[in-house]
Amino acid sequence: MDQELIAYLDQRFRETSQQIEVSREETTRQIEASREQTTRQIVALREETMSHFERVENRLEGVEGGLEGVEGGLEGVKEEVRHTQITLEGMRGEIRIVAEGVMGIDERIMALRAEIARDVKRIDNFVHLSHVEMNDRLRPLESWKEQIGQDPVALVREKFGKKPDPPV
Repeated sequence: MDQELIAYLDQRFRETSQQIEVSREETTRQIEASREQTTRQIVALREETMSHFERVENRLEGVEGGLEGVEGGLEGVKEEVRHTQITLEGMRGEIRIVAEGVMGIDERIMALRAEIARDVKRIDNFVHLSHVEMNDRLRPLESWKEQIGQDPVALVREKFGKKPDPPV
């Protein structure tokens, strides 16, 4: 029985080896197929990722270009601000000079007002005195007119040969 057992076991070992070999070949084919499929998926993902990265990179370049434009614009604004500050500094001195001139003119105006007020007061006094003097001179004439009954102006005209005014 030993020979038979050995032949039987040899047969079983060969069958098992064949089964193992078939399984190994099938597993190898499946692994190779999976490997190829995985490789294709990785390549596709890599291409998709690279495409996405390229789009992101293009966007970033656009953003960088925009930022450079903004930075250039900011530099222009900074320069304008500096020029404006310099101009304002120069204007401060000019404004101070103008303010001093306005203060001087204001003082002159106040002095002229005071002088004009004095002149108006003198003229008013002169006119008042003239009226008082004229009233003093006219009162005797008016009383003389009442006594004589004739207009003194008409008498003066008569004396100098002028026609009297028509009565009103």
